[in-house]
Amino acid sequence: MTGKSNPNIRDIAAAAQCSPATVSMALRNLPSVSKFTRDRIAAIATKMGYRRDPVTGLLMSRRRAGQSSRGKVSITFLSGLPPGFAEHQNPARFLSGVKAHSEFLGFGFNECSWPEYKGNIVRLRTTLRANNTCAIIFHDIHNLEAFRDLPLDNFACGSVGRHTIHPQLSYASADHYQIMRLALQRLRSLGYQRIGLILSRLINTTTDGKYLAAYYLDSHEQTAQPEIPAFLTEVPSCAKSMEMPANFALWVKKNRVDVVLSACHFAREWLQQCKLRIPTDIGYAVLDIDSHDVGAGVLQPNQQVGAAAVDIVVGQMNRGERGATPWPKIVHIQSDWHDGDSAPGILARDGAEADG
Repeated sequence: MTGKSNPNIRDIAAAAQCSPATVSMALRNLPSVSKFTRDRIAAIATKMGYRRDPVTGLLMSRRRAGQSSRGKVSITFLSGLPPGFAEHQNPARFLSGVKAHSEFLGFGFNECSWPEYKGNIVRLRTTLRANNTCAIIFHDIHNLEAFRDLPLDNFACGSVGRHTIHPQLSYASADHYQIMRLALQRLRSLGYQRIGLILSRLINTTTDGKYLAAYYLDSHEQTAQPEIPAFLTEVPSCAKSMEMPANFALWVKKNRVDVVLSACHFAREWLQQCKLRIPTDIGYAVLDIDSHDVGAGVLQPNQQVGAAAVDIVVGQMNRGERGATPWPKIVHIQSDWHDGDSAPGILARDGAEADG
């Protein structure tokens, strides 16, 4: 075996006693080389310390396919939201993280809105080719069936924010289970005992039920207090204003809720419609602080999640992987709690009332 610290294709070919072309095809996992030979060459390359150069490999593959190698290869952020999606805070933070980290690593960056293509996969393919796209990060697209004819096997692929199906891709997201446990732990430390959760069914679906699972597990562990059922709504969580359901006030009163924990930004308005003052009558905290809720709640690191999604696809390129990998990975980024005056705690609230 060669003693070079950075062996190349010719070094591996000499060690494997085959042609450089065979080594190249084997390391790209092409079926034109038998599986036995591919595995043998891969084992030799690993033992020699071979590390694939992702950019060189991508440029060579594009030359073979007759594609232009001019300019930087790029990472494309493909969103399922309509054009203008970056005006919304959460998508904007994902987008910002993907863009900044892509450019930091030396890649070009592009963003696309899938609804703008109206299902025209040929037009999307043309855009990706023109942008010299080497990797796609999907955002807010759950079912990837429509992209089979792209085909996905031409790109390193990952998702940001949530998982995908048909196929399943590796993805990065905030740890929604940890977010709920963190919020409940902090609110209990502030003296709140009757914590009520407001959650849209859409958010429950997109988080794979992790918010709800953590909430009910915590409720089960608090044996001293009866369980408070979560208040599930049909309206989208992104709505900033929504008519209060008729049974909401009854839910608050019947369960003697002393603090509301919400993933729905219209919940504050509902409490006001119930003539409940925040935080004098009831505490209020959110699971994802944005510009509309600057009080107590969880700061989700969506920019860091975007950067983690970039690391996923770059790792795939380093390993010569394309499309859906056999064993998809999940990268969870931990969140932090932000104290705020909307949930100052029972003692702080009672003290303020006494001073008043």
